[in-house]
Amino acid sequence: MIRSSEGFDPANVGDVLEHLPNICFYMKDALGRWTHCNPFTTQILGAKTPDDILGQTDKAFWPTHIARTIMADDASVIRLGHTLHNKAEVIVGAAAQTIWVETTKVPARDPKGRICGLIGVTRVIDTIEPPLDHRIARAVTHIELNLENRLAIRDLAQIAGLSVSRFRKVFAESMAITPHDYVAQARIKRAASILRRTDTAISQVAFMCGYCDQSHLTRKFTLAMGESPGSYRANHR
Repeated sequence: MIRSSEGFDPANVGDVLEHLPNICFYMKDALGRWTHCNPFTTQILGAKTPDDILGQTDKAFWPTHIARTIMADDASVIRLGHTLHNKAEVIVGAAAQTIWVETTKVPARDPKGRICGLIGVTRVIDTIEPPLDHRIARAVTHIELNLENRLAIRDLAQIAGLSVSRFRKVFAESMAITPHDYVAQARIKRAASILRRTDTAISQVAFMCGYCDQSHLTRKFTLAMGESPGSYRANHR
């Protein structure tokens, strides 16, 4: 709770959060739908305006398995009243770049003290080293820069200087996701970004994101996002 000295009204503290650099400030309702977000959140999610985000859930912006993790954290805060403090995690930004963040979420309460949603702050970590094994960092960088190419686990392990089995284990420990799923997530995220931001033909988007053809992209994208690339573009622009 913000406490003030005599003569100080903290009611406009939110105005400061609107303009802090590298800080996502947002609120969600009891169903996990975005009810407020600052400009930096809009930038991270790759939306044009906050109106493109409000009323949506995280399913609209992340592959299914990533959205599930975020929504599970939200449910813990909203349904159980837990507070999430400085959770370190890696996300893939709108430009398909790897971003390390720390997230804090607290319950939002109505005037009667009942939980009606959550308030969240996600900070991009840009002044400290991310908690990532340097060998895995090399592989992650290679993945992000080469999503349009074939990314064999054997080749990634060689870049990391590890055996295939050791690479799989260390990668999962560092990233909380398998190498295969990370590549799949990054490709879907890049495809979603291109679809939202450009008029590039879907067949070309497929090749830009490492899929063999448009039908391959459509199958993978629909499974992850719950709608086809064409439908996603129409609904999120």
